[in-house]
Amino acid sequence: MWYMKKLFLIGIVLFATASALSQEAINLNLQKSIEYALKNNNDLKIASFQKQIAEEQVDEAFGSSLLPQIKGSANYNRALKRGIIIIETPAFSGSFPAGTENTLSLGATLEQPLFTGAVFFATSIANTYAEISEKSYYSTKAELIKNVTKAYYSYLLSK
Repeated sequence: MWYMKKLFLIGIVLFATASALSQEAINLNLQKSIEYALKNNNDLKIASFQKQIAEEQVDEAFGSSLLPQIKGSANYNRALKRGIIIIETPAFSGSFPAGTENTLSLGATLEQPLFTGAVFFATSIANTYAEISEKSYYSTKAELIKNVTKAYYSYLLSK
């Protein structure tokens, strides 16, 4: 008997969900259809990601080619046993410790390319690719809007 109650409740939930979805479909107009398609279309999302990748590649081309490069290094050594220098002269004789127990070395280099033709070629290629990706994105978006509009009016015509 308890399974009949559960089955009845599941039926009510499915009926309410189906009626809510049909109400949403009835209230769907052209503008809402276009907004929904623009938000959920995978081709448009891929075109958007490709556009972002192209923009990042432009930044990378400028950054790696035109901006200075700074490199740093650090080196630390600890002597377990210090060396000894022994001096034997007729006037003086003795031994002295050599070096230090701890040694720290720091270094930095700065490189700035003055002129390379490949720099300008690479940045122009990256800019061209970014422009193509942006136009591809807007083309995909326009094609999607056209298809949704066409499908919406076909639906209205068939209704």
